[in-house]
Amino acid sequence: MKKVLLIIIATVVLVTAVLIINLGMTETKVSVLDNSVKIEGVYGVTVDFSEIAGITMIEYSMEEIGIGDSKGSLSAANGVLKGRFKSPRLGEVLLFVSSQTSPTLMIERVDDIDIFISFSDGIKTEHLYREIKASLP
Repeated sequence: MKKVLLIIIATVVLVTAVLIINLGMTETKVSVLDNSVKIEGVYGVTVDFSEIAGITMIEYSMEEIGIGDSKGSLSAANGVLKGRFKSPRLGEVLLFVSSQTSPTLMIERVDDIDIFISFSDGIKTEHLYREIKASLP
C-alpha cells in the first residue's frame, strides 16, 4: 500500500513539474481583440484598451533593460520569462518575454503595472506592436 501511494505521489509531482517547465518554455500567445489585448497562459491577463496609457517599442532586449528580481514567476532555461518582476530601473513589471531578444514591447497601463512582451522572433514583436497601435481608439 505504501509503495502504491509513493508511486502515485511521485507521478503527480513529475507530471506537475513537466507541465510547469512546458508552460515556462513556451512563448505567450497574444491576441488583439475588438477592445482589448488578451495575453494567454500562465500569468495571462486581458487588458482593455481603456486601461492602456500608451505603448512603446523599445529597441533593447529585456536583459539589456534590466530584468530585476522574480516575484513569483517562471524563468525558463531558454530565456523565457513570465510573471511579476521587480526591475531596479522600471519598478514592478509584468513580463512575457524572450529575455535576450529585441525589440521589446511595453504596454503602459493606467493604475496598474506595465507589461513587457517580446518573442524570440523580433519581427513578431514588431507586428504585435503595429497591430495594437492600429487597434487603439
